Amino acid sequence: MVVTIAPQIGELRHKVSLLKRVMTPDGQGGQTVTFTPFASVWAAIDDSDGREMLLREGLPVSQSPTTLVIRYRSDLSVTYRITWGTRTFDISSISDVDGHRHFLRLFCMEVQA
Repeated sequence: MVVTIAPQIGELRHKVSLLKRVMTPDGQGGQTVTFTPFASVWAAIDDSDGREMLLREGLPVSQSPTTLVIRYRSDLSVTYRITWGTRTFDISSISDVDGHRHFLRLFCMEVQA
């Protein structure tokens, strides 16, 4: 299901968590990146077919692009992550679905552990 127009409210049936990036000094001049829960929201989720991508070392890794649609919020950026059950996603880009600030489309890639 690819949502190209504003979704019906019933389509927002998956509870996801938004995680905010937090940079903490590590005491040696660097920083440690962690993600802390920021909000829980309802989402429509589209898992597209996976595709093979190559790492620099030439080893194949499978990545699956996923699109989520949530209600509009102005405090979200591509530095956030999303969790859905046991899966974690990096946000690649964010767009306003209908141009009226009702819904956001989040283009995401699953984080490989």
